Amino acid sequence: MTDPGLVAALPPYEAELERNQRSAVRNAALIAAPLLLAFSSLDRAMAPQHFWKLLAVRLAAVAGLLAVARVSQRSRPIPLTVCVVALLCGTIEIGAFCTGGARSPYITSNIAVLAGLCIVIPLTAPQAVVLQLWGLALAILPLLLRVTAAD
Repeated sequence: MTDPGLVAALPPYEAELERNQRSAVRNAALIAAPLLLAFSSLDRAMAPQHFWKLLAVRLAAVAGLLAVARVSQRSRPIPLTVCVVALLCGTIEIGAFCTGGARSPYITSNIAVLAGLCIVIPLTAPQAVVLQLWGLALAILPLLLRVTAAD
């Protein structure tokens, strides 16, 4: 039995959510970093002539992900999540341009990235919509600027 005179003050939902988001953004960035490097083996098979350029891009993105993980506990989580999406989808987009543009098999990887982040990071519905639109814009708009009749 608890004493009815004791009242436990719970933090507001938004504060609890933000704390959980910070932790999830850090974990997502730390999980994504080695996975991003693992894609280099796919680059070696799909675009051997661009392998070193793609490796440099992936290493730069890994450095960005590690920086996000480092500052995640003292920064706002949603801007950091937007940075994670930009790093991952941007890297995939560069790989797509090196492996066929609009016909590249890399393009579908953006969907997996967005789905994975939305599973790992607890988001409100408006946050999820903004994140999805941002990721889709990064995946589609650059391709639309370079689309040809053959595509």
